[in-house]
Amino acid sequence: MTSPTYDLETLTKQFEQEVIIRPAVMDDAQKASDLFNASNHHFGDDGNESAELIRSEWGEVDYDLGASSLAFFTKDEQQMVAFQEVIDYSTVPVRPRFLGHVHPDYLGRGIGTYLLNWAETLAQRVFDRVPNDARVVFTLGRDSRNPYNHDLFVAHDYLPTGQAWQKMLIELTDDTPQDPPALEGLRWVTMTEINDTRKAYAAHRDAFHDHRGFIAEDFEVMYKRWSGYMLDEKTYDPSLWFMLMDGDTIAGYSYNLLENDTHPDEGYVGQLGVLPAYRQRGVGNAVLLKAFHELWKRGKRKVSLYVDGSSLTGANRLYTGAGMQVKESYASYEKEMRAGVEYSKQD
Repeated sequence: MTSPTYDLETLTKQFEQEVIIRPAVMDDAQKASDLFNASNHHFGDDGNESAELIRSEWGEVDYDLGASSLAFFTKDEQQMVAFQEVIDYSTVPVRPRFLGHVHPDYLGRGIGTYLLNWAETLAQRVFDRVPNDARVVFTLGRDSRNPYNHDLFVAHDYLPTGQAWQKMLIELTDDTPQDPPALEGLRWVTMTEINDTRKAYAAHRDAFHDHRGFIAEDFEVMYKRWSGYMLDEKTYDPSLWFMLMDGDTIAGYSYNLLENDTHPDEGYVGQLGVLPAYRQRGVGNAVLLKAFHELWKRGKRKVSLYVDGSSLTGANRLYTGAGMQVKESYASYEKEMRAGVEYSKQD
């Protein structure tokens, strides 16, 4: 297990001459929004993370903002200039993730180094919650347009994995996209018709159990966490959830939202999957085209989604084949903190 390189106590004393350092609280959401957007825009991202979206993320089930975040503020606390969080609320947290931002005006001062070392120190807590034989890996992501984070991560012994989480986008014409017919032996339904979100989640869990990063947890724990986002009353629209059914079995699905959180002009394919027994039959293409058609009918001329660019099931090939293009790319980095048994799906 690697030890942190820097003396955080000494660095804290140095930084506290210039800034206030404390955990974030819900009332900081607007300041965080301003910071995140300034950072993202600096590197070419034209999206916007609203304070409402950030409050929703900070309020996720099992996430403890006070125990998992650290922020830098100007001395008058009117501006948040840096933020870091540790995401380790899985019941088997063998791959904790670190997410952070530094305001463009504060780059080059060592704040990113400080926050990364703080995150590594905090994340040592996962060793008390994972099996004794488990391999533990700390993970990071970088907007591929941001060169500074690459240098920072590599300097701290994080290695690029060769994976990239990609935002894919299609711009639809004014001509109505195809409304795909149900494949032979299957039928279309919406969530309005079946009205069973537990069944919908069970299908999603089964479809993604062989995707990279999947960690098996108790069904109820995972359903509760999934529901917190997918069934948010402000965005959930059961008439935009489409499923191809084989009798009472969900063969494939696309659970869609009218808006992408950070780009309201884009319709959003929140989750799309095909159950293993129905792959290689065109089910994935059908539910994707269904999403395009129905979001077009709601006035959307752009549709986006996110995918592992090196998906083990080849999902990215489905999307490029349907005309989607990579709009953004977020490279993955990791550092092994303890060798052992891999409890997450990796190959």
